[in-house]
Amino acid sequence: MRLESILILLYWFLCCPVVYAQESVSVVYSGLVLDAKSKEPVSNAIVLLLSERGSSDGEPERIAFGSTAHDGRYSIRVSGKKRPNLLEVRLMGYKNQRISLGVTTGEQPIYLEPDSEELPEVVVLGTPIVSRGDTVTYRASAFITSNTYSAEDLMKRLPGVSVDSRGIISYMGDPISGVYIEGLDLVANNYQTATRIIKAEDISAIDVMERFQKKKVLRGVEEGDGTMLNIRLKNNTMLTPSGEVMVGGGVLEEQGLVHSLGANTLLVNKRTQILGAGIWDTSTAQDSESIGIKKSVSSTSARAFGGNALTSYSDKSQALSQVDILGTLNQILVLKEDVTVKYNIGYGFKSTSGRRGKESFLADKGDYLHFTEERTNRIEGHLARAQLNYTENSTQRYLMNTLTVEGDWAQGTHNLFRGEEILEEARANEYRLDNNFSLASRQGGNTTTLEGRVSYRKLPRLIFEVPRGRYAYRQHIYGSDLNSYTRASYGWGLGGLYSIWGTVELDGRLEDIGLVSGTKAEGRSVDGGRLKVSSAPTLSYNAPHLKWSISVPLQFNYLFYRFQDITYTPQSIRRGVLSPGLLAKLSYRPSPLWYLSWNGRYTRNNLSEITDYLLGSYRTSFDQVNTRAEVVEPERNTLSAALNIEYRQAIRAIFGRLRLSAIRTIDNKIVSRTLEGTAKLSAQVAGKQMRDFIGGEVYLSKQFAALKSVVSISADYAYTSYPMIIAGQLNKLSSQSMGGRLEFISSPLSWLELSISVSRREDLNRSSFGAFNLGEWKVKGGVTCSFFERWSTGISGDYTAVSEAGINRNQSFALLMGTITYRYKRLRVELKGDNLLNTQAIYQSLVTDADRYSNYFVLRPRQIMLSGYLKF
Repeated sequence: MRLESILILLYWFLCCPVVYAQESVSVVYSGLVLDAKSKEPVSNAIVLLLSERGSSDGEPERIAFGSTAHDGRYSIRVSGKKRPNLLEVRLMGYKNQRISLGVTTGEQPIYLEPDSEELPEVVVLGTPIVSRGDTVTYRASAFITSNTYSAEDLMKRLPGVSVDSRGIISYMGDPISGVYIEGLDLVANNYQTATRIIKAEDISAIDVMERFQKKKVLRGVEEGDGTMLNIRLKNNTMLTPSGEVMVGGGVLEEQGLVHSLGANTLLVNKRTQILGAGIWDTSTAQDSESIGIKKSVSSTSARAFGGNALTSYSDKSQALSQVDILGTLNQILVLKEDVTVKYNIGYGFKSTSGRRGKESFLADKGDYLHFTEERTNRIEGHLARAQLNYTENSTQRYLMNTLTVEGDWAQGTHNLFRGEEILEEARANEYRLDNNFSLASRQGGNTTTLEGRVSYRKLPRLIFEVPRGRYAYRQHIYGSDLNSYTRASYGWGLGGLYSIWGTVELDGRLEDIGLVSGTKAEGRSVDGGRLKVSSAPTLSYNAPHLKWSISVPLQFNYLFYRFQDITYTPQSIRRGVLSPGLLAKLSYRPSPLWYLSWNGRYTRNNLSEITDYLLGSYRTSFDQVNTRAEVVEPERNTLSAALNIEYRQAIRAIFGRLRLSAIRTIDNKIVSRTLEGTAKLSAQVAGKQMRDFIGGEVYLSKQFAALKSVVSISADYAYTSYPMIIAGQLNKLSSQSMGGRLEFISSPLSWLELSISVSRREDLNRSSFGAFNLGEWKVKGGVTCSFFERWSTGISGDYTAVSEAGINRNQSFALLMGTITYRYKRLRVELKGDNLLNTQAIYQSLVTDADRYSNYFVLRPRQIMLSGYLKF
């Protein structure tokens, strides 16, 4: 473990807090930037501190710069002897505002005037929607109806925004990165509970921030990748806790009586935010709210051998019975301006049982053997999690450290019927410790960043076993890994908008995997690791309308693995590989309506994963396929390019996007692989592979204010060509996928709400082995009527029709749900029926792998629930 100690020491040495030598006197310049017309705060504006003294070319010298926060405020610290005497504010769509620091103070707002000579960067649509650069603000009161109770209900009515049944929010068709509340990331990407707790009547506005850069110090230097939402509350505070208590009971077919008990609360003020939630639920009507417990957890490399055997159903409405006991407590505390401490603790227990059908066609000498099976699964598991975060996020420095401790335990049984009954058991437990560190600072035009991570994962056991019968086997997998990662970069401002970045990365990993099979007296293990050192000098240009960068990454990898197997001679692998590369990026925004980006990349990689060295045979669960994989000489050269064109127009409440992409990847990876299945024995060799992808997406959303309606249309097309092994033969497979979707939600009358969604998808697959086409229609709709002020009733349904041309199959199914609701002040009582038509066989998916096609379907029970909700 000498290397393990060295890696840890290197991490803490490189990631220890950096002490900066500062002048004895520093000055903080702060203030507020507002829109001259609407008097609303202007966020993400660039604030420059300039000095006319000592400039040789007539242009003021840049002393420091920063950006405004969501509330329009900025704070910039200046150290050293030079002092600015000018302040300039810039933002696309506004006229540059330059003033003397002798004229303004932090108490006097700076007002920006829209620039009428440019295309409209700032568009005020009546008053409901305001667009400023990459930020769109919706005034909440313009979108609230009589059936709008929570933040989630409100977001469903915003043009350009959609929310699915799980509470996942998308903007212009893409899932968002997270949700802020009053500019603080209490819940970040685990936001579903918060958006269901916050009352719509308490919201003043919702901001949608595209390409959001979380680190204030890098705003104006580096764009962010995702889209964030910020919920602004009335008077910036909720003053008293807000939440909900829920009690429900009902009947579920095949199980009997079920219940649902839960409570949640949210407190928001200027100094702290607290979110607590808990639930004990045995119903299957809809998926439980996300309360900070991960539903899929990362794991060691060894976990990959377990496949999905310990993964419960993602949609609990397809379970015959289930139990959820979940609880979480989250708090973020503002210590001082731009400094926060946040913690999250949570526990979850989940038990699920369900029944699935499977119809497969196993390749056998150019033909398919047909068989059907039915499996009954029962899976239960525990997950405990604790996280502590410290963040300092100012315009001069970003400092963040997050410590996470997790543990999960799971076990399951699988009853498989394939001519005879087969019982498989699975058991696993794992522990994880993770610490992330990030630092970024800016002095003048120079920027320094430092990131680090240490993670340790331990998988004491992962056991799969069929105790008896002709398929009897036992497999025990165990493993652990320790990873230490450090990345340091420094950016030199070259004057103007150019900068040079130097980056150095150090990544070390120690891991071990062991596998023991009881039926064939097989045992093998791999231990060792890898050390990666890389550098990527980068030249970049960063202007408001045009940004580009060129980098030349160079990477050195050193592998050291030791392999032992009772049936093979022990062997050691030590290898050093130098991997060059090239990366170019370009983004151009000629106007607020258009955004274009392009990137090209070349990489060379000669690395194998540790799983590649587990030679020999191992069983993959029920499918009776033994696999022998041996890496001869892995080599991968990848050349890829992507072009992205986006179009967004907020005029007259129209949101549109056009996206095109094209990628070509060339791989040279020589792998010898043998599949020994129940119907065949085939040797597979993967050599040179060339993959082509061409795709496009169109999204359009329009609001009709007079009818209180939103219409959204989306369409996509993708063409993919790649090699694939079918029935032991290497074939060139081409696939075309195209689809379209129309969504409509409307409240034309105060007592009536309508929604409908129609989608069509067509998949066309061609290869030298054959052809397979899949077509699908989906129609979803609902009607809600309110009467006598307190009563409402609603009915909704789903209809799906699937056609499979390759095997001449056509099937359809329908689901029907009904609801009767009574509301009195904060109390809501709901009688709800799910799957009233008692649809049993539901088509789920088609899976194509090396030697078989499989159709899966699940059984869904009918359920009647009576629930009471009390909001406070």
